Amino acid sequence: METLMNRIKTNSSPTQAQGDFVLAIDKLGKKHILNESLQKVAEAVNPKQFLQINRSEILNIEAVASYENYTKNRLAIRLVNSVEILYTSNSRTPAFRVWVEG
Repeated sequence: METLMNRIKTNSSPTQAQGDFVLAIDKLGKKHILNESLQKVAEAVNPKQFLQINRSEILNIEAVASYENYTKNRLAIRLVNSVEILYTSNSRTPAFRVWVEG
């Protein structure tokens, strides 16, 4: 049987730290609670498909619809099938550009 963590590795959109747990949102918008730290989730997923964009969010490359400059060193990321906008941190912006531009 496929574990929740394996489904998140391949099907998750944003994954967000929420206090003592991680909330992963799948492609259908269903929310899954993981009793893992965001760091453990980041270490477990494929870095070609997922990237930690700030201290509380990991993003699946398939969830990125577009992105644009937000401030000098930050980007605003629009998600596929969502009105939500995520933001890179100053320190993660260069890694995001490399990751998404391939």
